[in-house]
Amino acid sequence: MTTSKNRNDMIIYEKRLFSDLHSFMEQTRSWNLDFRQLDRGSFKGMLVQYGVNNAQIGIGSFNRKFDQRGGAPAGLISFALLGQEGVPIIWRGVEIDHNTVMVYRPGDEIDCSSEPGFHVITHSIAEQSFLKHCHNLGFQDLGKIIYHKRIFPISFQKRQKLLETIAQTNSIAAKCRDESEKEMIKGMLELKIPHLFLRAIAESVDVAVKSPITDRSHKALRVIEQSLKSDSTPPTKVQELLEATDISERTLQYLIMWKYGITPTTYLKRVRLNDVRKILQGATAEKTKVSDIANQRGFWHMGQFAKDYKQLFGELPSETLRKT
Repeated sequence: MTTSKNRNDMIIYEKRLFSDLHSFMEQTRSWNLDFRQLDRGSFKGMLVQYGVNNAQIGIGSFNRKFDQRGGAPAGLISFALLGQEGVPIIWRGVEIDHNTVMVYRPGDEIDCSSEPGFHVITHSIAEQSFLKHCHNLGFQDLGKIIYHKRIFPISFQKRQKLLETIAQTNSIAAKCRDESEKEMIKGMLELKIPHLFLRAIAESVDVAVKSPITDRSHKALRVIEQSLKSDSTPPTKVQELLEATDISERTLQYLIMWKYGITPTTYLKRVRLNDVRKILQGATAEKTKVSDIANQRGFWHMGQFAKDYKQLFGELPSETLRKT
């Protein structure tokens, strides 16, 4: 990890490699992440972060398939762009490719299904600074538009210019040593990069981006998510989801396969396994029994539970608990 600090003792640059998802999410600072791992295997991730008072860059990548949940930074407008190595994702019910900018308002809910090889670049800036930039560039209506629209296709040229500028800023930040370089980074983060994002998305404010699923299907997916967040016993059977959403089994099968690439039964099991893992990671080892936590999430056959858990996360539940 490399760090340097400005006059206000703010961290300018930090790069870390991770072999544990829990640690990765804890280090994302202002992003309130809550990921569910949906494919089998150990986690490997990378995270770069640096910033100044009003603006910050975050670059993340990882090797597993996730149902990404959580919330965007409070008080900040955040732009997100898939990196060169990134694969398309499902974001808010729309397939997103490399030539698309996603915009998060302060505190916006994260709703994303990502594949292995996910690579994202985010730039977050204070909301007031964002509105000021909109005014200075003559994009006064853009500040209002992003409160209704979040997805903006951009040209290849604009995307390349963004990636080149961010890569240049990364390079300077990684070896930042003197005040002149710190001022350069500050100018890039607070002025040049947000201006590039604004000019890129201003070209496509009238371009409609439609979801391939109906409004009713969107509503069904929201109902499913709410039922999985319930503090009471979460659904363990597909029939419970059908009763909650009032859609056909065929439609449910299509929606879950389209968004996550797995069957509803597999999705339900892996969500519950992620719930168990999250509880174990926050538990006190000597006061916790794995079987009690597993039972709370509807797992009663401990041998099969341990096998499924290890296949998904690459370690036994008892090993997760010991790490806490």
